[in-house]
Amino acid sequence: MSAIVWRLRPLGVPSWPERCTRCLHPELISTGAFRVNSNGERHDVWLVYRCPRCQAARRRRILRRVAEGEAGIPLERYRRSDPALAAAHAFAFPGAPPVAYAVDRPPLPADARVCAHIEQPLFCGVRWDRFLARELSWSRAQATRALRDGRARVWPRTRPSRPVRDGERLELAPGASTGSVS
Repeated sequence: MSAIVWRLRPLGVPSWPERCTRCLHPELISTGAFRVNSNGERHDVWLVYRCPRCQAARRRRILRRVAEGEAGIPLERYRRSDPALAAAHAFAFPGAPPVAYAVDRPPLPADARVCAHIEQPLFCGVRWDRFLARELSWSRAQATRALRDGRARVWPRTRPSRPVRDGERLELAPGASTGSVS
C-alpha cells in the first residue's frame, strides 16, 4: 500500500455570507482588491466585496491602525491589490461558505487498498461525506455508511459532517474505491 496525494484546489474564492445593504442579496463576492487608508504612519486595510446583483461595494477589515512594519506583509502588496494575497485573506475569514474545487489525484486502483494524504493549502469547506460521494461516485448515504463501518477511514478520526482538512489521511479498504459499497 503506497501513499498517494489528493490535492484539493479551489476554483474560486469564498463569498461573504453577509446581506447587501442596498438590495438584501444574501452574499457578497470578493473583488480581489484592497482599500488602504493611511493617516500618518498608521494604516487601515480592507478587502473589497461587491454585491453580484446591484454592484454595491462593501469593505471587510483586514488590518486596523498598523504601522508599516507591524503588518507582517509589506503594505505595497495591499496597495497594488496582490491577487494571491486577496485570495489568502478571503479564505482566512471564519464562517466562509464552501467553494467549488477540483481534486488532483491519480486514478484509483480497482482492488487495492488506498491510502491518500490530503493536501488543501486553501480551505475549501467541503464535508467528508460530500467529498467521498463525489470522488468515489457514491451517494452521501453510502459514503456515511463506509465511514461508519470502517471501509473508509479518516485520520485523525472525524465525523462525516466535518470538513476535509489539510494534512488528514484517507484510507479505503480493498475494493471500496470501485463503488461496491452497499
